[in-house]
Amino acid sequence: MIFNFSTRHSQIRIGLAILCAVGLGCAEIAPPPGGEVDKTGPMLVSSIPVDGALEVASLQTIILTFSEKLTKPNKGRGVFMSPRPTFEPEVEWKSNQIHLELAEPLQSDQTYVVSVSSDVTDLRRNRLDSTVTIAFSTGTHIDSGSAAGVVITAEEKPAAGWAIGLYRELDFPDNENADSTYPDYFTNCDPQGRFELKYLPPGDYRLLAFDDKNRDNLFNPMVEAFAVPDREFKIGGDLRLDNLIMTGTEFDSLTPRIISAVATSDGLLRVRLNRPIDPTWLGHQPEKLQITALTDSVNYYTEAILEATEDESSVVTAYVPNLVEGFYRLNVDYSSTGMPMTYDSVHFRRIEDKFPPTLIKTEPSNPTLFAHAVALRHTYSEPIDTLQLTDQTFSLWESDSLLVPITLQWEDRFHLTLTPGRILPAQRYRLDITEFDLVDLSGNQLGDSVRSMTFSTHNADSLGSISGNILISALPNQNASAYFTFQLVGTSQWFDLVVEPDLSLQNDVGRAFSLEVLPGKYLLRGFVDRDGDDKLTPGGIRPFRVSETRAIYPDTIAVRARFETAGIQFNID
Repeated sequence: MIFNFSTRHSQIRIGLAILCAVGLGCAEIAPPPGGEVDKTGPMLVSSIPVDGALEVASLQTIILTFSEKLTKPNKGRGVFMSPRPTFEPEVEWKSNQIHLELAEPLQSDQTYVVSVSSDVTDLRRNRLDSTVTIAFSTGTHIDSGSAAGVVITAEEKPAAGWAIGLYRELDFPDNENADSTYPDYFTNCDPQGRFELKYLPPGDYRLLAFDDKNRDNLFNPMVEAFAVPDREFKIGGDLRLDNLIMTGTEFDSLTPRIISAVATSDGLLRVRLNRPIDPTWLGHQPEKLQITALTDSVNYYTEAILEATEDESSVVTAYVPNLVEGFYRLNVDYSSTGMPMTYDSVHFRRIEDKFPPTLIKTEPSNPTLFAHAVALRHTYSEPIDTLQLTDQTFSLWESDSLLVPITLQWEDRFHLTLTPGRILPAQRYRLDITEFDLVDLSGNQLGDSVRSMTFSTHNADSLGSISGNILISALPNQNASAYFTFQLVGTSQWFDLVVEPDLSLQNDVGRAFSLEVLPGKYLLRGFVDRDGDDKLTPGGIRPFRVSETRAIYPDTIAVRARFETAGIQFNID
């Protein structure tokens, strides 16, 4: 057999050349076919009828045309017509168009609004930038009422995608029909939690934001968080509706009840509940917890609540002095809206208390404080016998050698505030606590040694300040305290400020404030504490209750060391 090596080599060279060409072609760097990746959401380019059309006499199909092909949302309709027709239009998705086939004639002299949810996307899943809205009228004018605002979840995050429902006041679902009552007007929050309702007719309404998890446009209070505004909602009324701030909360369907209640020989009553409650309202009014002897109907009132400053607690610990042995009925009026809790089987027996008290909380927890605002607060687990205290029970030392005078103020038998007579900046302090002087009403000592706690004060040269004026207007808030938080951007550190009303003014023209802070940039938020519980109350339904007014300063506030940032004007309206 004869081999032709030259031919064989030529074939190999040709094959290698082809492989190299293919390989180089695969490795070549070039833009992908079709140009740059589409990252722009679809836009509305036209509609039938046109936006703003008047005297639309008859209509069977509404057509919305967008700049590119659309994808139907995975949940919900994605398209809404307001006011909601008796029979829902059929929605057809046709390439870059949405068709609404009307199932009933249009009403005369009526403004209609068609909205497309920001859930709608193009083929590359680019969302609409915000809800798309057009309006037309069967009459000679288009209604011009509007409302706008932002919804913030209970976790202080934007309520992106939450539903915004506007109900005529008489139809608002504050009863068992909430999950079967559709809003008359509907829209969605954008990714920043903002919303806008336009083309609204005059009238009284109820506004409700809710986390519409299944996108059925219906509010299910059992499983969906919600938010309500801080004012009555009247289109054409006197109150502004263009800068609403709504805070998320949840409907509490489980009625609190008392599981057990035990009284000790030193007047301590521990009440266990089936679920947590907010004890602050009760803490401000401890007399709302009342215990009545079943034998002679004598009433005993509470002097103090241990959990008075907690956000939530399923235990209420109360100090009820002068109890005698016997059986009692307990009544706990725990909120301004709920029904009081009752319990008929409190059995009080004098049993020797052998358990020592504990120091369960110290405030502030920050080890570095402002010299002008040093106030140390202690919370004890049970009532302390104040007659056993001496001048040496609490000793405050500056730089371990100089004794600083200190004033004790017992807010009640559980809570103590220690106020120094003189505190200097840029110093280190130590508080010594003689534990065996702190004795409960049964004679049990807190401990058998001296406990020390240290803190320091800021150097004045490292601080700046913020000052300005706060104006609270338009709402019945003039006689309420206002709570503000200055949060240092990029940190978890914040500074609180309470501004009390000036009752000498007939009209609240402003409340001046000044606050020392660390240098940096700050976010300013505040609320008006109408119910006096020291915290923001988000409102509720069943029955409907507006929230407390809150506000967010629109800009960051920059502070430099040794300088005052003055002239801050914060209007809460």
